[in-house]
Amino acid sequence: MGSIGTTGLALLALAVAMLMAATPVAAAESSYGTYLVEDGYTSEATTANRFVELQGDEIVSAWFNFTFNEDVINSAPDSFLVRVSNRDDASMIVNLPGTTDVDGRLNINIPFTREASPRWDVSVTCTDAGDTTLGPIVIEEDTGNGWSLQVEYYYTTDDGGNGGGPNNGENGGGDDDGRPVLVTIFEINLVIVALLSLLVAFLALQVWRGEGGLRMPLVFALVIAVDAFFTLPIALLVNLELNDAIIGVGPFGPEWLGTLAIVLLVIWVIPFILARKRVLVSRDLYNLLSRVTNEGLARSMRKRGEDRPDDRLSEGRLGLVLVGIGITSVAVVAMMMLA
Repeated sequence: MGSIGTTGLALLALAVAMLMAATPVAAAESSYGTYLVEDGYTSEATTANRFVELQGDEIVSAWFNFTFNEDVINSAPDSFLVRVSNRDDASMIVNLPGTTDVDGRLNINIPFTREASPRWDVSVTCTDAGDTTLGPIVIEEDTGNGWSLQVEYYYTTDDGGNGGGPNNGENGGGDDDGRPVLVTIFEINLVIVALLSLLVAFLALQVWRGEGGLRMPLVFALVIAVDAFFTLPIALLVNLELNDAIIGVGPFGPEWLGTLAIVLLVIWVIPFILARKRVLVSRDLYNLLSRVTNEGLARSMRKRGEDRPDDRLSEGRLGLVLVGIGITSVAVVAMMMLA
């Protein structure tokens, strides 16, 4: 048990180090802000330009999140070229092309992750606006497309105040106290989930090796599943706070946080589907139900479990599945921390 405990502590330390590395440094050292650019429209073969001045003295990292919604139903896809450049550093420039997909929606996320001036130039070029056609006949002409831009960024300020230029976005404004409290609570919870996921993986590995039982891995898996169930609304609120969208299309950026939270919940339900009989006849479930509800329900659940056919997976194979789920959970948490 001594060697197992030492190995478990080493795994937990590794998880803490990994998650600290995954969390943006700006979250701890800088303030967070958002800037919503007034919705624009770009006609075909033209370019719309915007000047963006963010809050703060220096931008540590920024994400320019463009969204295009096709305004002509069933038309051919529209093509765009988005250009973002820093007005005071000519080396910081990104050009990204994109085409609206079959759902008539296009998302372009442009990240900058090194120190820069708060002053930026943005241009959106519509290279081709696809018309609605029937063979060679144009049924409805598409002259262009509307778009929106939200900037998420971390910034630093001097000791005398928040400095920087004005924030003219409708929903703009950073928080001089740092990241929103809701985001901080959610990230702390993610660290706890990752640590528990590693613990489940470690205990399940012992089961696969024939050195233990499934009781503790399943108990901790239930704790994670319940945690994900109750914190899912928080994940959706955090997603709304960061991106003004409950479920995003992802897979990169804060707009995917809600979707990832649902994924985290779903993968921790899998063990209890694969081990239904073991769970239903377990003494832990019986004691829990008899305490929080009544003994009749506890007996009924145990009887239902006894009537079920045996679980298809042996303890060793189910332990291996739990190892995979634990590692997958840590990967999902790391993606959420990086978003």
